Amino acid sequence: MKRIGNKFFHKLMIYSVSIAFVGITVVQFLNFTLLDKFYISRKKVEIPLVAKEIKKLKNHPEELTDYIESEMYKTGMIIRYGNNVPQELKNIAVLKKRPPRYEIAKKSKVVELKKSSTGMRYLIYRENIGGTQLFITLPLISLENYRYEAKVIELISILIALGASFLLGSYFSKRLTRNIEKLNDAAKKIAQLNFVEKIDVRSQDEIGELAQSVEEMAKNLKNSVESLKSFVSNASHELKTPISVINMTSQNLKKGALKERGDLEKAYNTLVRETGEMTSLIENLMILSKVSYSENLLEKKVFNLKNLVKESLEKYELLEIEKDLEIEMNLPENLEIDTDYNSFKIAMDNLVQNALKYSVYGERVEIFYRDGEIFIKNIFERSIEEEKNRLMEPFSRGSNSSSEIEGSGLGLSIVKRILELLKIDYSLEIEGNIFIFKLKL
Repeated sequence: MKRIGNKFFHKLMIYSVSIAFVGITVVQFLNFTLLDKFYISRKKVEIPLVAKEIKKLKNHPEELTDYIESEMYKTGMIIRYGNNVPQELKNIAVLKKRPPRYEIAKKSKVVELKKSSTGMRYLIYRENIGGTQLFITLPLISLENYRYEAKVIELISILIALGASFLLGSYFSKRLTRNIEKLNDAAKKIAQLNFVEKIDVRSQDEIGELAQSVEEMAKNLKNSVESLKSFVSNASHELKTPISVINMTSQNLKKGALKERGDLEKAYNTLVRETGEMTSLIENLMILSKVSYSENLLEKKVFNLKNLVKESLEKYELLEIEKDLEIEMNLPENLEIDTDYNSFKIAMDNLVQNALKYSVYGERVEIFYRDGEIFIKNIFERSIEEEKNRLMEPFSRGSNSSSEIEGSGLGLSIVKRILELLKIDYSLEIEGNIFIFKLKL
């Protein structure tokens, strides 16, 4: 398969040289077609200005002579004003002996383009200044004489410019396509899940920015894939146990191995419990999957936080009664938050359920507001300080939990993901057997 650089290099070369060719062609075409007209038009403007200056100096003979000589030297104009004829004019036979062989403009103060019988072109200006005749002639000799040479130089300049553009285009095209080849190779490796850590692109332009973006993308994909592998492995492990229990209990029921009423009731309770745990686990997996990819679906709105916490407590009221817990809620009536309601409610439900589920029987659960933070505080049966760092990971359950407490270990990981998604700061503190979760509003 051809490398991407070869195809892109040729296209880029053709593109850059074509731009140079079009630009040069337009410039030279304008020179060929408009340079002569532009030059004549500009001189038609300059000649009356010379006449105007001569009128100003007509009463200052010496200054007038110096000005005429200067203009004739600089511009190539032939200026005749009364008897004030400079030495340069006396050497021009056509003006000294006889009038030129072309028709002089009949209208004064008008610059006209005239052509002699020999084909030479002139710009003619005539004006009567206080009874003295001013006659200005500008032969267009230089344009006629150098027209061929100018075209040759222009053709040579086109060839040189095209050659230079080809060399420069080749150099920069190679540099650009080399970086694109590196990006293409990196993309192919990423597609094969071989994540690159560094792409050797040293460029301070959009290509360099793209390389940095690809590096960041590879890093994020690597982390995501590793997290997904770990998640699938843990989920499979968590589902394996209840499935095994359900399968074994079902086999015993099918074979009729359980005949006593107590044994049957125990088996049915086991099936109900295990299927319930599987249902809870699957629901939590779906929630975790949803909040992991719902950043673009967030809908912010302002809502009352105290009412939301009350709803969560009511939802798990049965758990509160079973454990004979005392709930102490001290939140301001007007406490509000501006964020996605549905996602935040899921996080709060999990925090409340976690506090009630793992609290010691007959103890107190506190939910209060202080210094811009919401505290959710409960008491465990034993200290789990050494487990603090892994409690927020999926399927992680502290040693405080027992087989009698239902749970998949996904609650706090769901809370973590939601709060990160909503960009809400949080912290977890464990002091002995006291568990404190803080939300910074």
